[in-house]
Amino acid sequence: MNVRWIHKIPVIELSGRFLGDPQTAAFRAETERLQELGAANVVVDMGGLESLNSYGLGTLLSVARTLREAGGDVKLANLNDRTYNVMVVVTRMDGVFRIYETAAGAAASY
Repeated sequence: MNVRWIHKIPVIELSGRFLGDPQTAAFRAETERLQELGAANVVVDMGGLESLNSYGLGTLLSVARTLREAGGDVKLANLNDRTYNVMVVVTRMDGVFRIYETAAGAAASY
């Protein structure tokens, strides 16, 4: 996991597997740290993910709920074929998350 900033919006770049701890715990901790820094809006760049399961999806939903309750949001970007299938085709999460082709596009939408 890597964090970079675009237009003062943090972009969390996920890579590898997002299936459970320690990846999901690190993601939660990072979003909490960013929130403490005053960042209520976050972009999650999913281009480097190899796999995502229901636990990882639940973590994304939980973080989104927390940020939305604080007046912010989570937007997803750069979905590869695997993450697109999970997020859009199988679970229809495109009704819950705004999805963008690029992290820059997602950050600019805030």
